[in-house]
Amino acid sequence: MAEKRISELRVKLTTLEKQIPIIRAGIKRNIIVEGYAFRKADSENRAITLEDLKEGYALADKFMGE
Repeated sequence: MAEKRISELRVKLTTLEKQIPIIRAGIKRNIIVEGYAFRKADSENRAITLEDLKEGYALADKFMGE
């Protein structure tokens, strides 16, 4: 019983380890998007718009090579 549980945990850990790079990339992308949108809106003394976020995502995708 314990061996089966250990095996299940190893499978879950392996799956999680494979997902870490994807999670990190998503976090980096969001940081780029939010940074771009906040800086642009702040420099123009206004609220963030959907267009700012769209431009941020385009920039992040270009920067990250997607």
